[in-house]
Amino acid sequence: YHILFVVCRRCPSIGSSLADLGLARLPGVAVLELKRYGKVIPEMLCTPLQHGDVLKVMANAASIAQLRRSYDGLEPAVHRDLDILGGRRRHRRLFEVVLGANSE
Repeated sequence: YHILFVVCRRCPSIGSSLADLGLARLPGVAVLELKRYGKVIPEMLCTPLQHGDVLKVMANAASIAQLRRSYDGLEPAVHRDLDILGGRRRHRRLFEVVLGANSE
């Protein structure tokens, strides 16, 4: 999966880099990109995180769950079109679906 995480205002990791946090070494997780104010940060591993930063992460479902449990203040980004679902995140579920070529 590819998922975007936003660094929230209450994130205790603000001021720490991805290398400091060990995000780059987690099994099953690859941090693909760090954006700040819409611009890609080239030296993402050593750049201290700030409120509003967006991390693009590639991970399996178990690793995403681990990230969400272990790193308080990193919240999955919600596309603005999904705001109609409301803010009750605990009621949302992530599903993986495979459709066969001949399915109707």
